[in-house]
Formats: sequence, structure tokens, C-alpha cells
Amino acid sequence: MQRGIRQGIESQILMTSAEPVLRNLCLRIEPNEKIGIIGRTGAGKLSLFQALFRFTDRSLITGHILIDDVDISRITLKLLRTHISIIPQQAVLFSGSLQSNLDPFNHYSDGQCWKAFEDVQLKKFVSDHSERLLLPIAESGIKLNAGQRQLVPVARAILKQSKILLIDEATANVDPATDTFI
Repeated sequence: MQRGIRQGIESQILMTSAEPVLRNLCLRIEPNEKIGIIGRTGAGKLSLFQALFRFTDRSLITGHILIDDVDISRITLKLLRTHISIIPQQAVLFSGSLQSNLDPFNHYSDGQCWKAFEDVQLKKFVSDHSERLLLPIAESGIKLNAGQRQLVPVARAILKQSKILLIDEATANVDPATDTFI
């Protein structure tokens, strides 16, 4: 997997439990292709996300998942997860500063963080607080409204510039204006 080069994703015959949620799945996503996976609750959407992130025990999966023709079971979790970003339905925020929520591993400059906040229209909100990027955030994100909480993972994904972006109903819990923006 080379940064900046993306050939596609391929997944075949995926099982994620004793009673497989996903059976006989063969999927190929070409570079720059955008797809939507739609289904009722329990149809396997989350199982597919979990398999892509390798949250699922490998012994429960038959077949393989390839990204850029590389079997994801043969690379480190760290390398795999540097190539994938997720914007979850419920924003995940950690205790710490706003900047550490955006860039938990301190890989990016302050300028890059500001640009990501600008891209999601949070720059003014951050600038208006005296702590700015160091604004303390509780695990629940109580200093942020629902829309702002949801925009932090969007900014995180923009900052990371992953070639693979998984979006799980990211606008389900936000106001109409934030929904339209996302």
C-alpha cells in the first residue's frame, strides 16, 4: 500500500460470526469510485466496517480483503489504519484538548489543524475561545453542540487525507444546517 496510490479494494467471502452476517460477498471498488452500502439493521454494514479495520477475529473470517492488491491480514494494524478514516454516526471524542481529538498522535502542524477546522467551518468557534486549539474537551464533548461534535471526526478525516473514507450515517444526530454541510 503506497500513500497516494490507490488501486482499489477487493473483498471476497467474508464471515464475521458463528452464524455469518455476510456470506459469499465478492466486492471490488475501483479507484476514485464512491459507493453506498445500504441495508436494514443487522444486514452486515457494520460487520463490513469492522472487517476492513480488522476489529474482527481473523479466525472468524474466511476469504480475504485486499486494498491495492495487498491482503490486509498481512500488514500491521497501524499501517492498515493509516489508510482508512471513519466518520461514525456517534462522534467519538476523547478527554484532552480539541487539537488532540483532531490529531491524537501529533502528526500534523498547528497550521494543518487550523486548515482542517476551517474546512469544516469550525475555525471561528475555535478562534473565539481563549484556549483555541488547546480547548479542553471532556470525553463526551460537552463543550460542543451536536453539530460541532460531529464535525470533529470530519475534520480528522480531512486532516488525515485517507484514500478510504467510511461514513456511517454521519448526519443522523445533527441539526439540518450541519446535515446539509456534511
